[in-house]
Amino acid sequence: MSEMNFKIKKWIRSKRFWKRFAFFFLGLPILLFFTLVLIVYLKQDAIVQDLIADLNKDFRGATEIRDSHISMFENFPYISIDLEDFKVYESKKKDGTPLINVKDVYVGFNLWTILTGKMEMKKIKLENG
Repeated sequence: MSEMNFKIKKWIRSKRFWKRFAFFFLGLPILLFFTLVLIVYLKQDAIVQDLIADLNKDFRGATEIRDSHISMFENFPYISIDLEDFKVYESKKKDGTPLINVKDVYVGFNLWTILTGKMEMKKIKLENG
């Protein structure tokens, strides 16, 4: 039995053990996190297009944005998409001054709902409007 304990202690002290330990408990979660972020990044355009299409369908006026990008920690723990220069017009023609003009709209999504395709908004944060 003491020989077995000696081998276990020797193995724990080895570099090979610590490399495996670091990979499984540090590297693997980090790799999974960045994989999920990549999936969200690739789905970003589809999410924004669905969001704008839904807003324009249900509203008499029109909505438009200049650009969008992912903001990981703005609505933490949710993954946010920043809609830059968000404007809402009274009519579909987009003439005149907009009713709403907000520089940044952060729409927060739960990561799991993005992966399943439900697109359920969890939090909305407005800045500079």
